[in-house]
Amino acid sequence: MASERPARGIRERNRRELTAEILASARRHLAEHGSADLSLRAITRDLGMASSAIYRYFASRDDLLTALIIEAYNDLGQMVEDADERVANRQDLAARWLAICRALRDWALANPHQWALIYGTPIQNYSAPEDTIGAATRATGRMMSLLIEASTDGASDRTVRNEVGLRSEVGLLSPMLYETVWGAAPNLREEQVVEGVGAWAQVIGLVTLELFGHLNNVIADRDGSFTQLVVGMGDRLGVRAPSNSYVAVEE
Repeated sequence: MASERPARGIRERNRRELTAEILASARRHLAEHGSADLSLRAITRDLGMASSAIYRYFASRDDLLTALIIEAYNDLGQMVEDADERVANRQDLAARWLAICRALRDWALANPHQWALIYGTPIQNYSAPEDTIGAATRATGRMMSLLIEASTDGASDRTVRNEVGLRSEVGLLSPMLYETVWGAAPNLREEQVVEGVGAWAQVIGLVTLELFGHLNNVIADRDGSFTQLVVGMGDRLGVRAPSNSYVAVEE
């Protein structure tokens, strides 16, 4: 029995190492060929594996894509969370919002192919499973936490109106989001959440436009313009500094 445990530990370690090698090869193939042409056979050739061996680690191309998507979301989420935590004054919601958005952009510029995987064109014939939800909500969860704090500490003093006068009988948000948000922040208004989703979409859109070259010959100072736009979004969301001024974010 005792001899089986070391052997099992070696097998598990070898499996983790080979899984990491497969994912690294898959990232290289993403960079060279894009997600649509990701091929398990090409990866086995790259690693010098038997064509059937990879199926012991990933049963299909979709399983490999899912692993890559979860990895990308977790990596992005960790960077966003770390940036938020480095803001010393936790009551300065404006500085935290700016740090989160900057971290999102920095990660995208450093990892353009992973960004394209999670925020680019949907992959044909691939449907992301529920396994991706937890990782996908890490970065957005930080943004939502700022809205919740703004709603409970009195910082969000705006009155948000539905300007077009439309109302949905089932509400504007998904039932899952209603349960999640109002379980944590009953004072948060539906319109605030909708605007928060819209602001997050704008940040992702700005980063995507920059990353794929759509701001060439349009914006000269990318850092400055991004900061100005993000600061304006935060102010409209009611995510403000205690003194209505922004402080420097720790590097």
